[in-house]
Amino acid sequence: MDSAAAARRGGGGGGLWDGLYRVLMRRNSVYVTFVVAGAFIGERMVDYGVHKLWDYNNVGIKSCYKFHSSLERELRAKSIKITEAFKLK
Repeated sequence: MDSAAAARRGGGGGGLWDGLYRVLMRRNSVYVTFVVAGAFIGERMVDYGVHKLWDYNNVGIKSCYKFHSSLERELRAKSIKITEAFKLK
């Protein structure tokens, strides 16, 4: 029996790509749902990875920002501008 004829009838091996085609791409609604769900999951994975990479590269920055904002509040209370407080003489 010819393998092309067997594939047209639904018999025979087919492999992974044929199986994916049969499951995902035969109906437009299933294909669109698969693409939208894949985009959503992919976006979440990239967002999570970038967030972890950002936190790894900026470990001490948050405490530095807290120090800077508290210093800024203190200088504002004394009516001193930050640029004037750090001028070198």
